Amino acid sequence: MNTHARFTFSLLALTLAGFAGVAEACPRDRAIAGVVQRVSGQRTEIHIERAGVEQIRPAPMETLCEGDVVVADVAGASITLRLDGAGSSTIVQGPGRYAVPASQRRASVVDNAMQVVIDTWMPDIKRSSNFGVVRGRSDEQPRWALPGLAEGAATIRRGNRPLLLRWSGEPALYRVEVSRADGTVVEKREAPRSEIRLAARNWSGGPYTVRIFEGAGKTPVLQGRFRAGDAPPANPTPFPASMGEEIRAASEAMRIVTLDADRWSLEALQIIDGAPAQGLDREAIFRTISARDDADGDGVPD
Repeated sequence: MNTHARFTFSLLALTLAGFAGVAEACPRDRAIAGVVQRVSGQRTEIHIERAGVEQIRPAPMETLCEGDVVVADVAGASITLRLDGAGSSTIVQGPGRYAVPASQRRASVVDNAMQVVIDTWMPDIKRSSNFGVVRGRSDEQPRWALPGLAEGAATIRRGNRPLLLRWSGEPALYRVEVSRADGTVVEKREAPRSEIRLAARNWSGGPYTVRIFEGAGKTPVLQGRFRAGDAPPANPTPFPASMGEEIRAASEAMRIVTLDADRWSLEALQIIDGAPAQGLDREAIFRTISARDDADGDGVPD
């Protein structure tokens, strides 16, 4: 690594020190060669072999290094990969093995930046992956599926754009109302499940209040607030375009939630939702963002 790269990485490490320790992206002199997008099968049926490391049980967003061997042991198990610079995904079907080829570039500070962010999230992502998802009880009250809305701390980037909202709750017909501080209703829609994507409009200022009603009920089962303002702080080391737009969007979403989960989780949701679908298991990422909410999450005043 040259002097400029060492300086840049040192600066980046100081910036991200609050997230996690400095992490090597891959073994020495090996660049990130790809990223796991989706896994299907039991935990014991899929693994990654890497020199000098115990078997890795992958989850979405797990980084792949040059020389890794991806193994799906049995029929029915599979793992979807996005390799560096590839125009489409690679699917390894079981029983099968796939050796990750050498990257077209040398290891760089960007590899380290991506790995620091992903290492910060990986334990949560693995808990939220399809290897074992803890489902809520059927009698639980509706909750926001991300932090910040119940407390009114959530912020999105201002501008003309759609808005995705998600919450937990039983399958039902929900009514969603979004209003300004003066009570003017700017959106009023029905949702057949516990999420809704509102049509693009010019979000600016705030606060906006969101109320969720169930069926014909006149009392909201969930309430929250958000503002529309400046964009999150820029990434000092942008993630490589070669990884694909969806992976970069998910990495950026994780980065800003790590900066301030209450403030940026709603914006992170919009970043992922606005990216083209390229094979990533988005539900695992959404569940991980949701898991960052330590509040009671009901969003309804006691």
